[in-house]
Amino acid sequence: MNKDKKRTLEDIVTDIAKIMKKLDIDYAIIGGIAVVCWGNIRTTRDVDIIMDLKQEKIQKFVDVLRANDFSVEEYEIQEALKEKSHFTIFDTLSVYHIDAKGAYGAGEKQTIKTERKIDNNGVEILVASPEDTIINKLLFAREQDINDAIGIYLRQTGKLNEKYIEENVKKRGVYDELLKIKEKIKKYCKNDK
Repeated sequence: MNKDKKRTLEDIVTDIAKIMKKLDIDYAIIGGIAVVCWGNIRTTRDVDIIMDLKQEKIQKFVDVLRANDFSVEEYEIQEALKEKSHFTIFDTLSVYHIDAKGAYGAGEKQTIKTERKIDNNGVEILVASPEDTIINKLLFAREQDINDAIGIYLRQTGKLNEKYIEENVKKRGVYDELLKIKEKIKKYCKNDK
């Protein structure tokens, strides 16, 4: 990367995907970037990522990030993984950052397992599936999350694995939230006619 050039959010997504591939770390881009990938336009100032980062790869991960103009402390990663929380990777070339966390539970591991490959100008980006993005948005259930879930549902109609969504929202205790967004979608569609 040319240090005189500011890095865009798209550059960060591309660069982190290359780093993850180089180090053979399983991951999935989640959050706002995943929402945009599935057709719901919105703004975001960060890249959210879950990863299966093994202890023996942490030092190499930090070294490669730093060599690519990112800033992160190894001890912050160690603490986050131990506490099952997140850590932040700062981009030294822009105002953007990466919010990262380990794949701590079955849901996060499932999100990585069912990721989808998206081609971004010849670079393979691994993104949470639209189904898992909807499910995760229902788990957080803030207003923006509900709007994101509705937007993805509307834009991916006919392409979603409805059975997968239903089974997983029931497992995670957010089936009622799914029913609520489906009702909102019916009202939106009815009003559009």
